Amino acid sequence: MKDINEVQKYRDGVRGQRQETGSKNNKDKIKKRVQNSGPRNIKDAANILGIPQKEYTPSVQEAFASIFHDIESGRRDLEISQNKLDVLERKNDRHIILPVFSSNFIYKNLAKISKRARQSDDLSTLVLVRSLSVEEVLLDYGPLASQNYLIEISKLINKLAPKSSFVGYLDHGCFAIICNIMTTDQVKPVTERIVSKISNSNLLWEGRSLPVKLSWGLCTIEAGMEPNSVCLAAMHNLIPN
Repeated sequence: MKDINEVQKYRDGVRGQRQETGSKNNKDKIKKRVQNSGPRNIKDAANILGIPQKEYTPSVQEAFASIFHDIESGRRDLEISQNKLDVLERKNDRHIILPVFSSNFIYKNLAKISKRARQSDDLSTLVLVRSLSVEEVLLDYGPLASQNYLIEISKLINKLAPKSSFVGYLDHGCFAIICNIMTTDQVKPVTERIVSKISNSNLLWEGRSLPVKLSWGLCTIEAGMEPNSVCLAAMHNLIPN
């Protein structure tokens, strides 16, 4: 009977960890589950533990059913929690206002690309496009105008950036474009075209034209580089349009 006692102890331990309430309802559910489900998996578990057939009583069957019930409940709870985490992470990946990725997403992917560069010769490039007039818009036209200004620039960058790239917003008028598997030589003419088109666009607020002054810089995402280092290097290379 030693194995049966161990099964009982394990069942009690699992129940104690889950701290379930309404024990009578749970027992009723377990009994119903035992009655309605096939005993194949329970018998298999009993055989693995070496429980003799003559000791495989209804109480032992109920104990195993309880264990399987708790395990299944735990699995469902874990799946629900994981789904909630996935939703939160996806929300955290997007900027709260602008139609681009968040700085958290950009830093996370810079780290991934830097790690990938250790195993591949394919190089990727970070592009920074910074608005030099966002503070001017804020001071002259107010926060709503400044917000709308950044939204419009976000839309333009999304439209003009390479399809395989990620566009995000860091802070202080600075947009980041991660160009996957593109060298700086390939990215440079694309960036010049993006900056030129945005600079020549007519952004309006309440019928008045907003100033559009930009600077831009590039940095190769090399193996082992920290995300902050990549961003700082690109900022160091900023040149006015």
